[in-house]
Amino acid sequence: MREATDETVRRCQAFVDTRQGALKETGDLVIPLLHGIITDSDIKADRSTFADKYIQDEPMTSS
Repeated sequence: MREATDETVRRCQAFVDTRQGALKETGDLVIPLLHGIITDSDIKADRSTFADKYIQDEPMTSS
């Protein structure tokens, strides 16, 4: 099943739970991948690498 248009997928930054699952099960990504709209490298990160790549270390402060 697919909900997003090609243009939406082309313009998005895709972050997934697991790369392996996204490349097999997610219609919003699998179909555009098969049609060459996006490539595997357009998936920015999975949850195991998200924090390393996109979240900078900041000290926690109490409220």
